[in-house]
Amino acid sequence: MPCEKTPGAVRNALERRPDWLMGFTRVFMCAAGEFDQKAMDEAVERWYPAACACATPGYMDELEETVRRINAGETDGMVFWDADGNGYDWDNNLVARREAGR
Repeated sequence: MPCEKTPGAVRNALERRPDWLMGFTRVFMCAAGEFDQKAMDEAVERWYPAACACATPGYMDELEETVRRINAGETDGMVFWDADGNGYDWDNNLVARREAGR
């Protein structure tokens, strides 16, 4: 696990993305202000995947680089995978298929 599922760990991991951190803090603090433990737990649960993405070494760098390339129109060689293991290029042409177990 890249990070713990605690409010502090989620908050620390989200520091990489201030906009996400602000969203988590807003939801969590509203729940805490009402002493609503269930809502605080739900806030941690909701933001945990984003925190893990931020805490996983290299993941956000790769994601940000992909977004940069798409925004710059540099899509040559990019492959996008669907849930069935089919790879498509930017023009939605089938280019590859992942083997089972990979």
